Amino acid sequence: SIKFKNQNLEVSANVFTSNDELVNAYELNSSVLEMNNTSASYVNFETWKNTGFSLLTKYKFNNNWTLNSTVFTSQYDYQGSVNSTLRRNQTFQEINNSNLIGLRESGVNLFMQSETNSSSFVGGISFNNFDANHKLEIDSDMPVLNYRDDISYVTFYSEYEYTSDNLIAKAGMRVPFAKQKDKLKFFYSPLVSLTYKFSETHKLKASYNYSNQIVRELEYENRLGQNYSFYRLSKGKQFPVLKTHKFMLGYSAEF
Repeated sequence: SIKFKNQNLEVSANVFTSNDELVNAYELNSSVLEMNNTSASYVNFETWKNTGFSLLTKYKFNNNWTLNSTVFTSQYDYQGSVNSTLRRNQTFQEINNSNLIGLRESGVNLFMQSETNSSSFVGGISFNNFDANHKLEIDSDMPVLNYRDDISYVTFYSEYEYTSDNLIAKAGMRVPFAKQKDKLKFFYSPLVSLTYKFSETHKLKASYNYSNQIVRELEYENRLGQNYSFYRLSKGKQFPVLKTHKFMLGYSAEF
C-alpha cells in the first residue's frame, strides 16, 4: 500500500496477492504369490490464487463534506485435479477429475460523505462487473461442464445516521439494477437499525436488513467423496438472485 496525503486530498494505491498449493499423492504395491499383483496410485493436486488492486481517493471540500472514489479489481483462480489408478493383474481402472474456477470482479465507486457531531450521511453510485467461469471434467463417460458468463450492476445507495445522548438511529437503502433479457431489473436492499441506551449499563439494539446476493456458490461431490465449490451468476430462473431477510434484537447489560 502506498498513500499520499495533504491538507485536502488523500490517495492510496493497494495491491494484494496470495497463493496456496496442496499436493497429496501416494502409491501402493502388493502381491500374493506370483499371480496376484496389485498396484494403486493416487494424486490430488490443488492450487488457489487471489489477486486484488484498488485505488482510493478522498477529497475534503470543507469541515463536513468529502468526496470519495474507489476503483478496484479482484481475481480468484482455483485449479484442482484428482487421478486414481488401480491395476490388478490384467484389470485396469482409472478415475480422473479436473476442476477449473475463475471469478473476477471489477468496479468503480463514487460517493459523498458528511459528518457532524450528531449525524452522518453517505450517498453515492457504484458500478460492478462480475465474470465467472467454471470448467469441470470428470470420467470420459460422464458429462463435461463448461460455464462462462458475466453481468454488470449499477447501484445507487445512501445511508443516514443520527446520534443523541441515548439514541443511535440508522436508515439506508441500496438499489442495484442490471439489464437481463433486454430489460432493466431493479432490486432493493433497505437497512434499519436502532440502538437505545437506557443507562451506562443497559442497552437495547434492533436491526433489519433485506439483501440480494448476486454471486451464488454451489458444490459438486465427485466419486471420491470430495466437494468441489464453484460459482454461478444470478440470472434467470435456474440460478435466481438469493434474497435474504435478516432480523436482530438484542439487549446487553454490563456491571
